[in-house]
Amino acid sequence: MPSLDVIADWSWKIATGVLSAIAFVWARLANKDKVTGARIDAIHEDIGTHADRLSIIETKLAHLPTHHDMAMIHEKVNELNSCVSRVEGEFKQMNHGVRLIHQHLLQKDKS
Repeated sequence: MPSLDVIADWSWKIATGVLSAIAFVWARLANKDKVTGARIDAIHEDIGTHADRLSIIETKLAHLPTHHDMAMIHEKVNELNSCVSRVEGEFKQMNHGVRLIHQHLLQKDKS
């Protein structure tokens, strides 16, 4: 039968081993919480950055023309196109008139 000193020595070794294991597990869990907290903080920073970028985009989108505005612009461009076509026709008529006058003057000088 083992002596009391041997039992006390083994009991002490087992107790210190168990306490060391508990301290190790506690340290790992505490460290894991710190790392997880740091990751969560980094995610919050990313979300804050994305929120800022999103608000900038929303502000810029608010200033873009709406579908109705684009329809109005399209209508105005069509009106402008018809005016330019009309002016083009008038210039062609004026050019034709100037050529006729020019021909008449050239023929008048020959006769």
